[in-house]
Amino acid sequence: MPIPSPTREELAEVEREIMRRRGERALAAEQAAREEAAERGRLAAEHAANPPPPPPASIPRMELRFGWTAPKLSEAEAIAGAEALRATYDFSNPALVELQEARLREAFKADGYRLPDLKPADKLRALKAASLK
Repeated sequence: MPIPSPTREELAEVEREIMRRRGERALAAEQAAREEAAERGRLAAEHAANPPPPPPASIPRMELRFGWTAPKLSEAEAIAGAEALRATYDFSNPALVELQEARLREAFKADGYRLPDLKPADKLRALKAASLK
């Protein structure tokens, strides 16, 4: 026995029913969101009206300090960092090396330290790289 095909009117009626149910669900979700927002507002107002009392003085306070600057390095630590940075130099690009050295000199000057000269081995690497060009 073949399955009967629905008529256009039956299809339209089913589509209207689907749309009605979707609308009911959407309205219910909106109503739930409104109720949740109202509850949050009520709790916030209640908390603002009755703030909790401060803790007793006998309880130690924890203090946190956040800063946007790194701790100042000692001169030895700064020199070690400069040596580590210099070990990564690409001596085949002298303009880049000069830029990096200028930034190092600026940083050392800002901290009041003296930047040591390049090691002889690094100077030799720079000369070799320059002669290969």
